[in-house]
Amino acid sequence: MRLFSLAAAIFAGVLLSAVPAFAQQHHGPDLAEQRAAMARIAGMAGDWQGEANVTFPVQRLVHQSEHIESAMDGLLLVIRGTGYASAERNTTPIFNAFGVISYDDARDLYEFRVYNDGRAATATARFLDDGRLQWTMDFSPVIIRYTIALDGDSWREIGEMSRDGGATWTPTIDMALRRIP
Repeated sequence: MRLFSLAAAIFAGVLLSAVPAFAQQHHGPDLAEQRAAMARIAGMAGDWQGEANVTFPVQRLVHQSEHIESAMDGLLLVIRGTGYASAERNTTPIFNAFGVISYDDARDLYEFRVYNDGRAATATARFLDDGRLQWTMDFSPVIIRYTIALDGDSWREIGEMSRDGGATWTPTIDMALRRIP
């Protein structure tokens, strides 16, 4: 019994001495880096309206509204998008979407969780060399990407789909929005 107690004490000592070493190796999220990355897209916050020329799955003009706000002390952007068949936007929406954008400092990328018509997906987003933001959903071999050009009170977003892993792209949407007061 005494040998067992000695072995247990040695094991506990080794285990306890390893805890500080593990704690020093584990790093939590870098909130300052996350906030800095989210500040880069903070210009998206606000209310936006305009038109979206949808070419897939069917061609139609959608009168789009977007409401975007910062949440969790700048760590998230929450997006609510609603599309209407009429310019008056007083009918039942034909498009409803909800999204949350965050920044993952460990992977050095934006994560965009989107919900639409009972579906959910996670996209990744990054800035292109020219400053546009591109978010992509990879359902290999189908890839869907949206590229946003934000210029003050003007927002232009182009959607494209590839059915061959990114070799060729087909336009799906061309959206032009203006910030509203």
